[in-house]
Amino acid sequence: MSSKRLSKNALKRYTFGYALVAPAFIILVVFFVWPLIQGLKISFYSGLGVRGVFVGSQNYTGTLTDPRFWNSFRVSMIFTFSIVVFSGLFGLLLAIALLKKPRMYVLYIAAAFMPYITTPVIGALIWNNLLADPFGIINVVLTSLGFQSVPWLKTPVLALISIIFIQVWYTIGYNAVLFMAGLQAIPTSYYEAAEIEGCGFFHKLVYITIPLLIPTIIFVAVISTLYGFVNSYILAELVTGGGPFEATNVMLSYVFEYAFDRFDLGRANAVTMITFVLFTGLAFIQFNYQKKKFFGLY
Repeated sequence: MSSKRLSKNALKRYTFGYALVAPAFIILVVFFVWPLIQGLKISFYSGLGVRGVFVGSQNYTGTLTDPRFWNSFRVSMIFTFSIVVFSGLFGLLLAIALLKKPRMYVLYIAAAFMPYITTPVIGALIWNNLLADPFGIINVVLTSLGFQSVPWLKTPVLALISIIFIQVWYTIGYNAVLFMAGLQAIPTSYYEAAEIEGCGFFHKLVYITIPLLIPTIIFVAVISTLYGFVNSYILAELVTGGGPFEATNVMLSYVFEYAFDRFDLGRANAVTMITFVLFTGLAFIQFNYQKKKFFGLY
């Protein structure tokens, strides 16, 4: 009798748990799994999806042998890696600096977080006006001081550096807030003991702060990767137009070109599938590396 009662109670608990998870599962299936399956199906056709001609793996072989695809992949990797490194590093340093200013704490946080509140489109347009050559605000100031104007958006290397800088400016405040939450969770007794032992700022940063912030660092790296990949298209289109000489032509620009300029949804979906596999693999490698490093520290 008691076993039946236990099984009924267990069934109720499981049913209640599944009911709580069901909405999230339905959203995942409807907005991620189903579109992914449909995209995979369309990628085997040319033209406007399944209404086009079945071409098998032709879209995949055409993409993988296209130098422009690998150029966009290289640009996206440089952009994303730079965003993860620089926005994470400067976000951490900014968080440490903000925690040492308790009087104007709220004001400094608001100022640091302000760029993130603006939409990426507005931020891109602002920086486009600042960096334009020769009549951008920065170049006007430089020429008024006797310097030559700098073609920020007309030189391949400077154009890529410019959009990387804009994305770092956009995300650094958000990352700083995340790091501040992680820093405040570290017991102050660790730092007090380190000071007694005569440790300086660098030693405390390397041996206390960073090891205890590994979970936060992993989260910031994943979020920065996602935001960087999505915002790369906005910055490339609105600031540089993908140029010069496709120096800022990212993978989403390549996808949009085939989807909306050439109306080849099959090729666009093939590129999306390849991108999904590549970035999923890279994210898996990154996560496992950081996970091993995290457990190795303890």
